[in-house]
Amino acid sequence: MSKRYKSKPAPSRTRQRGLGATTLLLLGGIVLISAAIVGFVWFALAPNRNANGTPQLQVNTERLDLGKQIFNKTVRASFTVKNVGTGTLTLNVPRSVTLLEGC
Repeated sequence: MSKRYKSKPAPSRTRQRGLGATTLLLLGGIVLISAAIVGFVWFALAPNRNANGTPQLQVNTERLDLGKQIFNKTVRASFTVKNVGTGTLTLNVPRSVTLLEGC
């Protein structure tokens, strides 16, 4: 008598390589929460561009007299700028100042 051998099927793998559904859900939740926090901070810290009112600039001095200075020498001056209006004041400050009047 000959023996018949039945081949056994390969065991099925229940665990797959890669990210599982639980891990993907957890990562998705973290991404959504992070996006919500970033959005909240961005909107909370952004100036209110649609605010009613008019901004009004006030400087504590009308004129700066630096006296006689050597040409091409750096001089410094300080003054206070204040918004006394009811709207949002936005300043774009240049890195250097141009002389408008003088020798």
